[in-house]
Amino acid sequence: MRRVNWGGFGLLLVLAAGCRSQEAREFEAEVAGIARQIEVVRDADNAGKGAALEGLKTAACRDERACELKTKCIRAYMQHVAALELSQQAAALVAMAEKDATAQLAAAATVADAEEKLNAAKPLTEQCASAQGELVRASRAAR
Repeated sequence: MRRVNWGGFGLLLVLAAGCRSQEAREFEAEVAGIARQIEVVRDADNAGKGAALEGLKTAACRDERACELKTKCIRAYMQHVAALELSQQAAALVAMAEKDATAQLAAAATVADAEEKLNAAKPLTEQCASAQGELVRASRAAR
């Protein structure tokens, strides 16, 4: 009958636990980095959201869940930024509209498009925030 080397087995368990712990720390750090980039986009003023969004696009992600969060939030904020750009166009058209009836019609159409895009972006940005919170909590629980 063979004797089991419990000391070696215990060392193996400790090493395996250490590997999982390292993976968990890496996952938590990755999620935290993406979450910070999302907050930068969310907190940016309207004029700075586009540049902040570019920062999120370049954020590194290796974990599938982190990459899904990043993609979800990029889609949401691309829609939001597009709406903000339309709002800026509408403001410029309104300024010209005092003298030009065609500009008045264009301004009204652009305002309607901007409102439609903002309304479409709202649930997407809410889903982004919800998914961000869930993944941050999951990454902390994986410790």
